[in-house]
Amino acid sequence: MMLITRPFLLCSLLKGKELDQTPKQPHFDRLARICVSSAEASLEVFEGMARGVLSSLVLVDFLFALQLLQVFLIAASLYRSAKHQNHARRCISVLREIGAFAYAKHLLPEILFQAQKSGLLDDDLGGGQLSSEPFLSFDPVVEGSGESNLRYVYTSSKTSEPKLQNTHSKAG
Repeated sequence: MMLITRPFLLCSLLKGKELDQTPKQPHFDRLARICVSSAEASLEVFEGMARGVLSSLVLVDFLFALQLLQVFLIAASLYRSAKHQNHARRCISVLREIGAFAYAKHLLPEILFQAQKSGLLDDDLGGGQLSSEPFLSFDPVVEGSGESNLRYVYTSSKTSEPKLQNTHSKAG
């Protein structure tokens, strides 16, 4: 369910202002919340896997857990909720456990690096204590006029330095 409804969550974040007061908005909101709810249920399963209750720890599981992290990061940005930030931190813990196996151990350092860079982790990659502070914000920045000048900027709560910029422009 999460994978089917994830585009509505992302669209709610990226096009939220455009959807306001349209007949589509309630449907997008409902589907976005279904996505987050499904991710929360999946996180419970993955935490059981990380504790060894379930034995399937393969690359597909690692990649799906990574998709859970993406959903929680989007939800934290969209809803500005500490609950979603906590879910993202729990997901990082699961990724660490699952990432100790097979090919996933080669992917984990980059994920931890990005998490540390965004403020999700308190210190360097070695211990990587999970931070308890809000870790990122997602703010649209308009330069000049018109939609073609709209940029979305992720910033860490620890610094004012932009961490990721994605320029959004319509083909003319």
